[in-house]
Amino acid sequence: MKYLLIHGYGVGLQYSFLKQAEGDNAGFGAFDEFISSGEARVFRWDIPRRLNLMETINPLVNLGHYHKELDKAQSKETHQALQQVLDETEPETIICHSAGSFLLYSYLQEYTLPSSVTNIVFIQSNIARDFPIPEYLVAKLNQKQITMLNIYCYWDQALWSLFLLHQYISLGLWGSKNHLIHNIFFPLYKRFNLHTSSINDKRILRVIERYTRVYNS
Repeated sequence: MKYLLIHGYGVGLQYSFLKQAEGDNAGFGAFDEFISSGEARVFRWDIPRRLNLMETINPLVNLGHYHKELDKAQSKETHQALQQVLDETEPETIICHSAGSFLLYSYLQEYTLPSSVTNIVFIQSNIARDFPIPEYLVAKLNQKQITMLNIYCYWDQALWSLFLLHQYISLGLWGSKNHLIHNIFFPLYKRFNLHTSSINDKRILRVIERYTRVYNS
């Protein structure tokens, strides 16, 4: 399989009559053709919930749900489910959006990746820009067995709000400090929610294809 897609926070939330939960693509609209053809698969790990209007406008409700999903991202059950999907699909490229990066980062503390994986792509990642890479993955990066790309943008409003919560600059805001990670600036502008703009912009496909080819050559 070409792509395994790991979504971020809140794709299973329905915000009253204002916004429906995401469908089968979990918000990865740019990848619809790959999903339909079987070349891509979404790993779903969201917690579905329907919010009424008062809950929708209450930031504490959203914050509580965010923490529940982060807890799920670190759970043994979620990691075992991801391991099963990785073994079944043997993807070439893992693409993580936002909190999906946190899930993969947590997974990599205990598990290794199948040999089929040659690229890891973080898009608007919510993990810290100086996050430590596991030693076995450092070896693969140094030997060019795996390429790691970080696609970021300075004006992602969702990641700036997380700065207030986590007290660190996210990888998806400012790029990585690690020379083993290739930073790619991708401007966000096509959606009101800029945080999901890139994964619904087909230009992202060309960017990923181009830079994985460049850094794997």
